[in-house]
Amino acid sequence: MSDYWRRFQKQLWGLLAQIAAAATVIAAIAEGLLIYAAVNISAIATVLEHIISSPFGFLLPFGASVAVGALGVLLCEHWRPRLIPNVGNLWALVLCLIVGAWLKSYLLPQNLLLLTSQSVVGLIIGVFWKGRPYWTLRAWY
Repeated sequence: MSDYWRRFQKQLWGLLAQIAAAATVIAAIAEGLLIYAAVNISAIATVLEHIISSPFGFLLPFGASVAVGALGVLLCEHWRPRLIPNVGNLWALVLCLIVGAWLKSYLLPQNLLLLTSQSVVGLIIGVFWKGRPYWTLRAWY
């Protein structure tokens, strides 16, 4: 039990928090641009209304959370010299992304990336789908 706790404590939390913050800010900017475009361009507003009102409209927030999870792993790969992704780092990244989604939904309550059970599952799927090559890597502490 203490071995897991030691691994949890030895994560690069500062770097993972920066990665999650960058992914959350990029998602918030993209969502803001989408809302701005929907307000100013009627064709985009019409398409979004049709997507949201369709039976598959619930997939839009789920897809956004999957994309944010995958974006988090892409940013991890960008900062790879300081962080070698492994299963422990991916779970820690999921935790940081959940905190980022919670802060974003608290500060900017827009529609796509809110902290719901659906978005948590989407974040986990996005992180582990994009981070699949790192599943077998173990941390050597």
